[in-house]
Amino acid sequence: MNRLAQSISPYLLQHADNPVDWFPWGDEALETARVQQRPIFLSIGYSTCHWCHVMARESFENEQVASLLNKEYICIKVDREERPDLDELYMEAVLMLSGSGGWPMSVFLTPDLKPFFGGTYFPPENRHGRTGFTSILTQIADAWKNRRGEVVSSAEGITERVVRVRKYESGSSWNEAIVASVKDLLADFDSKYGGFGGAPKFPQSLPLAFLMRQYRNTGDEKIKNAVTFTLDSMARGGLFDHVGGGFYRYSTDEKWVLPHFEKMLCDNAQLASLYLDSFLMGGNRDHLRIAESVLAYVSEQLTSPEGLFYSAEDADSEGEEGKFYLWKLSEIDQILGDQADAFISFFGIRKTGNFASHEPYHRGLNTLVDESIRYPEGIVESLAKLKVARAKRIRPSRDEKAIASWNGLMIGAFADAYRVTGREKYRTQAETAAEFILSAMIVEGKLMRIYREGVVQQAGFLEDYAFFANGLLKLYEATLDVKWIFEAQKCAEIIRVDFLSKDEGRLFTTAEYHTDLIVRKESQFDGVIPSGTSATAELMYRLSVYLKNDSYSELARNLVEQNVGLMERASQSMCGLMNVAQNLISSPAELTIAVENQTEQGALVRRINDCWIPDRFLMIADQLPGSEGKALVDNKSTLWRCENNACFPPENDLEKAIVKLSRCTINS
Repeated sequence: MNRLAQSISPYLLQHADNPVDWFPWGDEALETARVQQRPIFLSIGYSTCHWCHVMARESFENEQVASLLNKEYICIKVDREERPDLDELYMEAVLMLSGSGGWPMSVFLTPDLKPFFGGTYFPPENRHGRTGFTSILTQIADAWKNRRGEVVSSAEGITERVVRVRKYESGSSWNEAIVASVKDLLADFDSKYGGFGGAPKFPQSLPLAFLMRQYRNTGDEKIKNAVTFTLDSMARGGLFDHVGGGFYRYSTDEKWVLPHFEKMLCDNAQLASLYLDSFLMGGNRDHLRIAESVLAYVSEQLTSPEGLFYSAEDADSEGEEGKFYLWKLSEIDQILGDQADAFISFFGIRKTGNFASHEPYHRGLNTLVDESIRYPEGIVESLAKLKVARAKRIRPSRDEKAIASWNGLMIGAFADAYRVTGREKYRTQAETAAEFILSAMIVEGKLMRIYREGVVQQAGFLEDYAFFANGLLKLYEATLDVKWIFEAQKCAEIIRVDFLSKDEGRLFTTAEYHTDLIVRKESQFDGVIPSGTSATAELMYRLSVYLKNDSYSELARNLVEQNVGLMERASQSMCGLMNVAQNLISSPAELTIAVENQTEQGALVRRINDCWIPDRFLMIADQLPGSEGKALVDNKSTLWRCENNACFPPENDLEKAIVKLSRCTINS
């Protein structure tokens, strides 16, 4: 066993018995490189990454490759989910060097941590026109010994580009940027299969959420149709696990048929909230069913005994990708008996298989792809039988670390589910996770990023504070328990002190106490998850409304203004910030209710929650600043409403008041 055996990271532990003399990232590794003046081979990945497993089998478990690595390099292994700051920093260098990025990420650094060569997966030997890992290691070792000056000079040039401070770009008005972004997204929309662009296709939660809010603002049916068609397509296709619930990471084809089978907490959290919002938008009960199946999967498979949420499940089991999830026609015949023919027809099962892959072990295997998001009678029963049968297979490995930021997303999803359905089980799950983080993952007043088996580690990054705080605000919006607002405010204050520069108001992903980096970076672009900037802007804006604190709204406004140029040029990667910009422009509904008793409050809140009002702010009279004096009118329960920068007379004809708010669905 190497040094990784002392880690709590499932990814690092996967490599603990490699013959490679791995170090975890830390003082020992960095000092050893400096003292011995050897280049660093930095390998970044995560535990459920299929190609990380492939490179491990081919190279890191290979005695010959390991011998070369150990002789010439200081080898460092990093879990990207533990250290997103390192991942983001060196991914930028890899993109410069190779033109593409991904995982496993393989980067070569000088002893002072400056990158000079990098890529992703390398085959062990030269193959299909790709230079083999052994050749790369040999060539770089020779260059370090015999042409070190050239290597160092190259590293200096690359590092200069990586650490360059971004100049803020001016742009047109925020509203013009938003309109242009909607146009760009619709132009990229795949009207035949749903989603955006071509293969591979990811479930782009943030652009879809942005478009939903623009439909709310404009009433443009083209926007609504693009969203609902995409959601239907993803749920019909192989991207969705019809048997066990939850969405896979992405589709390798444009039709959503052939998934990459890993399941990530961060994806499923955002998709659950998206389908819940779509249900409110259009009353589509199938979207509610999809959302609840995602939450059921998370409850069954990604929830720890403490009530936290695990990170992911692998794509591979028994060394084969998708083995746990794919079916032979003969298996379905045997399991379903008389029900098999209808099931086989509905899901397009073939004897020759429908899962097209270069892997020979996928021949004759099928994924489930239906023609309609609505299951006919009998299909649900058949799926339950397949779930029982599948449970007897060897399940993919699970990454059982809890990440504060991703838990914040999932707390928000369960809170959304409670708000939409009123089911107490969802409230319990959201509150249990939130309470545990507050009790076990706050150390000396600071949020820690990682929890696993009773151990916490790694000081939290910007995304941890912002995502967790936004999850707490969603919990307030579902429960109207004001303690969650004040816990979120504590996170906001730490962000202002630790992550915001005092001069230009730059917002960094790391705090000053994250000292092992060559530069502190900003986080502008949304990816699979929101950027730290957009999540912070959302947090600050929402707190400014709840607490009537202008300094929070000013910070949100500054973050939008700093990035308006990027909003115009990179619309699909700036959707989170554009949602905040829209709120700052149009001022969403602020609703304050004064009620006669708790029973009346519960009924009124339930009725309001049946309405689709994106980004609405609901408060109880006299609980928060600005709600003082909003009392009963004529001794009847009363709704006070402000919207689009205007306030309206209080209403105690509540049905009439609610009709004025928004379209509503029947939610029983």
